[in-house]
Amino acid sequence: MNVVELLSFLREYHEAILTGVGGVAGWYGKQMKNRLRWQRNVIDAEQLENEQLRLALDRERFLTDRLTVQGQEAEMLWRRLYDREGVISEYHSAALAAQRQVNEMEIKAGLPETVFSDLPGFPPEGKGEVARCYCTGVRGDAQS
Repeated sequence: MNVVELLSFLREYHEAILTGVGGVAGWYGKQMKNRLRWQRNVIDAEQLENEQLRLALDRERFLTDRLTVQGQEAEMLWRRLYDREGVISEYHSAALAAQRQVNEMEIKAGLPETVFSDLPGFPPEGKGEVARCYCTGVRGDAQS
């Protein structure tokens, strides 16, 4: 086949050839468009995953900080309760000692002893142990 025959063939079938080339080019363009869309979706998904991971990490940091602060506040409150329990215990002991001193002074003076109403036992059964255990680190874990 020489050049003249090739040119005459192209002139005769140019519409069919251009239609075929146009169809192939359209198909190839659609494939490339789909591939770009797929790549964009992958990138968007990765960005979304990164954004979700960042949000999850931020939420975890916030909750961890909040938990730490609340744990410190709870320990401070338990220490305050334990300190107040110590003060009440001292007042309880002082009240018992004052009752004994009044009775001793009445005996020395020859007066009948005053009968005081019984003071409740302190600390109440089982209620002081919680604060004492928490503040002294007897909780079963490594913290004190």
